[in-house]
Amino acid sequence: MTVNVFERYYAAEADFNGVPRHGALVMLIATSEEGNIRYEAAVSFFPHRDEEDYAVSYDAYFSKVLYEAKGRRSKKREETLLQEFQHYIDELAQEAEGIVYWDKPKACTVTSLMLGNCRMTASTSFISMRKPRIFT
Repeated sequence: MTVNVFERYYAAEADFNGVPRHGALVMLIATSEEGNIRYEAAVSFFPHRDEEDYAVSYDAYFSKVLYEAKGRRSKKREETLLQEFQHYIDELAQEAEGIVYWDKPKACTVTSLMLGNCRMTASTSFISMRKPRIFT
């Protein structure tokens, strides 16, 4: 089973396959199979041509396995990984010659709304970021 522990859209800059990218979807992904657990940080840069464009591109997807072992999901481990999450994503973005603007969050994903990690305001699609909660 695969679960996005955390996911959020941010403003970003990158260029892939001749297409400028102005948005990024960042994710902390947990995959649990046959008694094993794997945590992965991932970023997908996408064009974000206007405020309504959240079509994620899969040609500019980068990921890194952060933890892999026998066992199951751990709230404590997820909290620890989230503390260093921006650092992991920044490493991936740098390798891809891109940048994620952490101070410019974009619309919430459905998962983030369900987990209570962000809140939509009535006037815009801007979100106020809360401390991420772990979904177990």
